[in-house]
Amino acid sequence: QLGSLKKNDYGANWFRFLWNESFAWNTPVNTNFAVGNALAIANGSSGEHMVFSNTSGQLFDSILSSSGWSEPNKLNHLTQGPIAMESIENKTILVNVGANGELFTTTYDADKKEWSKTSSLKQKTSGSIALTAYSDVATSAIKLMLCWV
Repeated sequence: QLGSLKKNDYGANWFRFLWNESFAWNTPVNTNFAVGNALAIANGSSGEHMVFSNTSGQLFDSILSSSGWSEPNKLNHLTQGPIAMESIENKTILVNVGANGELFTTTYDADKKEWSKTSSLKQKTSGSIALTAYSDVATSAIKLMLCWV
């Protein structure tokens, strides 16, 4: 953990040079995955977790570890639009678009290495979706925020 400059600097990525740190992108890694219309990546407890669809909307997932990307795992559901994903502790939450724009969610448990059954959020979208985690200052809890059009 870096010390503070006694300013609003905690985790300020753009100012890491103040601690003689720098950032650089690594060389891209070719996954050889044929991604269709949807792709989402979250930083899960077991590594980078990617979910993508083929051109038919079939969803697959893969996890990046020190040995590389795992073989794609076929999930038991389809998407008919964009997907959004976020991780909190050992859970990864996926939101996808079903028939008529209906939003669905499923959760990956990193400890059990399995996805939950898909359930409807009883909401519809006509466009983009976004999912992010945030810290609720009032309760000190990490929560999720889902936005859709």
